[in-house]
Amino acid sequence: MRVCVGRPLRNAKVVAFAVGATLSLVAIACTPASGEGPAATTPVSESPTVAAPTSGSPVPEAEVLSERMGLVGNLPGSDGSFAFWGDLAVVNVWADWPELSPDDGFIVVDISDPTRPRQLSRFRCIASFADISIWEDLVFLSQNFATAGDGCDATPTDPQDQDAFAGIRVVSIADPEHPVQVAAVPTGIQDASSSQSEIPFVWGSHTHTPVPDLDHEDAAGQPAPRILVYSADAGGELYGTEPHGSIVEVPLGDPSAAHVVATIDNSTNAPCHDMTVFMPRDLLACSAYDAGVILFDISNPVRPVQLSHFDNPLVLSHHSTTFSNDGNTLVLDAEIDTSVNTKSCAGGTGDPPGALWFYDVSSLRAPQELGFFQLPRPNAEHFCYAHESNVVPMSGPRDVVVTGWFGGGVNLVDFTDPSRPREIAFWMRSGLDGEHSFPYAGYWYNGHVYTGNTALRGMDEPVTDRGFDVFTVDHPVLSTAIRLSHMNAQTQEPLPAR
Repeated sequence: MRVCVGRPLRNAKVVAFAVGATLSLVAIACTPASGEGPAATTPVSESPTVAAPTSGSPVPEAEVLSERMGLVGNLPGSDGSFAFWGDLAVVNVWADWPELSPDDGFIVVDISDPTRPRQLSRFRCIASFADISIWEDLVFLSQNFATAGDGCDATPTDPQDQDAFAGIRVVSIADPEHPVQVAAVPTGIQDASSSQSEIPFVWGSHTHTPVPDLDHEDAAGQPAPRILVYSADAGGELYGTEPHGSIVEVPLGDPSAAHVVATIDNSTNAPCHDMTVFMPRDLLACSAYDAGVILFDISNPVRPVQLSHFDNPLVLSHHSTTFSNDGNTLVLDAEIDTSVNTKSCAGGTGDPPGALWFYDVSSLRAPQELGFFQLPRPNAEHFCYAHESNVVPMSGPRDVVVTGWFGGGVNLVDFTDPSRPREIAFWMRSGLDGEHSFPYAGYWYNGHVYTGNTALRGMDEPVTDRGFDVFTVDHPVLSTAIRLSHMNAQTQEPLPAR
């Protein structure tokens, strides 16, 4: 296997930049990945494993390509975003994306045996993107677009309607087989900032991040543990509104009293797409589409203070981030515009759109770019770019990121040296049938990699019916991985062994 990494040429002259244009401002090094043996695992109930094609060769139709990863479990009927608490997973459902549907929502999955994930219930609730997270027996669900009221059976409406709702839903799964909505909190232009604007539009929540504040005290000095849900609202230049995010307080003693307590302004003309927190450093990263990445100090979690802002001109959309285990390296997933650049996995040619980028953030006021990783395999069928990732929690010195690449499958990249990241495992299933892999997200949790294969019915892509996949990974680098009690990908809490 060949791994191609590159870094921008600092003194290169930019001749032109356009969406979908070929970029050549990189120095590329393609070398065999050291310390790797042959493929060690064969996927279960799939076509035989075949070698990865060399750069520039076509991907075979309806074939599984893998190295050191094996498919061991699958549960159809869900989409891309998911989170874990103990032996439960909650996985979102987009019934008719991008349209709102009463069949949106999520499923609750028993993963006590990861090779046999079992659906316990399905919570149907109109929500569109339905970004999802969990804390104990509370599930948080984003609703991006406006409905006539906050009921799960509400119908789509004009965002200017007086009773329009969009925002964060709070759902109890105290009985995992019977989820119940306990609160619905409007966010966006309709929230606490509404008094600052005469625009009556409702924009709601695109994504969100739960931030535990368990030592919080009320005005009387009594313990009042809470979850703060940082909602990435659909505002900014996209809709001509502010703020860029809302902070929703969910009191653990009374989740039905959830409400907006503050807003987030990232000082750009674009909203946050994703927000990731690294709690050991009280750090928030806002990925603001074409406006770059903004870092905040959240030592006071309801008053984020901006520390720095960086923008990569080779990245069309700064989509989402994650941090190394020590919090000193930031990993950026670089989204592309699929309407003009539909086949971005170029097989290690060095064109950086859709890559993973790595930044030194040890100095929070002066982040430094270190390098990038692009898939060393072409994809001739589906659009492909780094979309959602998490870092394997480890007690040793290694840093490994798991990433869902849509049509490029899922992989693991060792970025212990961020200037020379190397792929250590991957899995993808090509083909144009409903069984092709299309991972919206790839996350590590307690010894397995999970992916959500989203059915983007509104895109010019064949719909995949794979749903929720579970993989084993056989690589010695992962020997120091740590088990967690729970995992929300955008909430990096202190590790048990660190």
